[in-house]
Amino acid sequence: MGHSRPGFRFIVRGGLLLSLLLLNACADIPERLHLLHSGDRAHACQAPGRGAIADVGLSPHVFTLTTWNICKGCRRGWKQDLRQLASRSDLLLLQEARLEPDLESLLKDLHMTWSMAHAFSLEGSPAGVLTSARITPLAACGQRIFEPYLRLPKTAMISYFSIAGHARSLLVVNIHGVNFAPGTTELVSQFKAIQETIAEHQGPVIIAGDFNTWSRKRMAALKQLAEESGLRAVEFQGQPSLHFGRRLDHVYYRGLIPLQARAMALQSSDHHPLSVTFKLDKDS
Repeated sequence: MGHSRPGFRFIVRGGLLLSLLLLNACADIPERLHLLHSGDRAHACQAPGRGAIADVGLSPHVFTLTTWNICKGCRRGWKQDLRQLASRSDLLLLQEARLEPDLESLLKDLHMTWSMAHAFSLEGSPAGVLTSARITPLAACGQRIFEPYLRLPKTAMISYFSIAGHARSLLVVNIHGVNFAPGTTELVSQFKAIQETIAEHQGPVIIAGDFNTWSRKRMAALKQLAEESGLRAVEFQGQPSLHFGRRLDHVYYRGLIPLQARAMALQSSDHHPLSVTFKLDKDS
């Protein structure tokens, strides 16, 4: 964004806060973290240990992950853009997903499974982070934390996927970071919970999504999480979207090698989707 004056940022954030207060008045928030899954299979929330070598799973030689905050489908053209992105992805991570029939139908048409960490409902439609894949996860569970002012939950979806020919699984964390908070306390708490999950996992790891790193301190908290968890940041061709001059969307990884990474300047959301093609790092 080209505007950097404090007055302008105050006005924009004030407008966003007012919009979210109105959203909060309309939202139906479940008492407990609610997980939704495609099909009838329920996934245990326990991380899989090192098991037998997998016959079926993600290719260790090449697989593609795309992460995108789709703004609850707030702009025209999101369905067409999402269909194209999903058709080229093995793993699809969405933030601000709204589980309406159009989205379910699109994922079903592309033969993709999905799991959602349901944050709240709008007009009867669950909203939150959603992780979709071309294979069924070995396990999937979620985390949530409440915004301190708005009391709207932010969620993370934690999924484990088998890798063909390997005993260890891939841990994928899809996160929507705490946004409207006076400091970084709640965001750091959210990161710490994820860090504990990563520490328990011995295989490769990806953490991606909208981290809401719109300040220097917030970005420092994310870098600390990455450093302490042995994660590296993906560098992208193209320009990831900027909010108040800073990036909110990131992809971090461990035990993998990025082969190609692109940020795509689509207009169907206020965030640009990020797409990364990985292969397994056999030396890690």
